[in-house]
Amino acid sequence: MLPEGVMLHYTIQPLGPECVTAGETQGGNIMGLGKVSQVWWVFTVEWPQEGSDEASQKAVDSCIDALTASAKSQDLLLNYLCASFANLNQDVIHSYGVENLKKMREISRKYDPEQLFQELQNNGFLLRDA
Repeated sequence: MLPEGVMLHYTIQPLGPECVTAGETQGGNIMGLGKVSQVWWVFTVEWPQEGSDEASQKAVDSCIDALTASAKSQDLLLNYLCASFANLNQDVIHSYGVENLKKMREISRKYDPEQLFQELQNNGFLLRDA
């Protein structure tokens, strides 16, 4: 049950294999997306009072857990997480795959040898935390 004034809504975002192919022709697939039809679920929750933080987060977590269990039971789960839609407690960078993580670290060291971006950025999905 959500506290009064809390709004939970979702968006279903389809992604076809053609999108992955198009990305590869433009330079790669650093996020490790599979060439399969996909449906991304984006949950958003809004609440007016600070005291609703925990209940609101639990509601989103409950939705994610239910969808994950359903996808797993049907052997449809894709372990990709989109940074634009992920929660800070989700492991986005590792969802891109071991080889892509290695490649991102190599690129980071090449173009930012002092690792200023990794060290001075205070939050988000960062390579230093992966």
